[in-house]
Amino acid sequence: SGIMSGILPWCESSTALIAWSAVYGLCIGPLIALISVVLSELFGTDVLPLYHGCSRMGVGLGTLCGGPLIGYVIEASGYKVALMFAGGLVVAGTGFLILLSVFNARLARSG
Repeated sequence: SGIMSGILPWCESSTALIAWSAVYGLCIGPLIALISVVLSELFGTDVLPLYHGCSRMGVGLGTLCGGPLIGYVIEASGYKVALMFAGGLVVAGTGFLILLSVFNARLARSG
C-alpha cells in the first residue's frame, strides 16, 4: 500500500484512478484482515497482545500526527511530494517490521 500511495500522483485520468483504487483495495484489505495472523506467525501467540498494541499505537500516532504533517508538506511542496512522502513512510514501517522480525528470530535462537 505504501508503493501504491507513491504512485497515486501520476493517476491523472479517471481510468487510471479506478485501476489504482482497485489495486489499492486489494493491497490494503488483507492487511487489515490478517494483521493478527501475521503478528502471531512472526512473534508467537504468547506476545500477540504486545505486538498488536504496538501496531495499533503506530496507527494511532499516524492518525494523530499524519493530517497536520501532510498538510504542512502539501503547503511546502505540493500534493505529489506529500503522497510520495506518505508512501515512503508506509514502506519504512514495513522495513521496521521486517527488522523487528529478524531481531525476534535471533532472540528466539539464542534463548
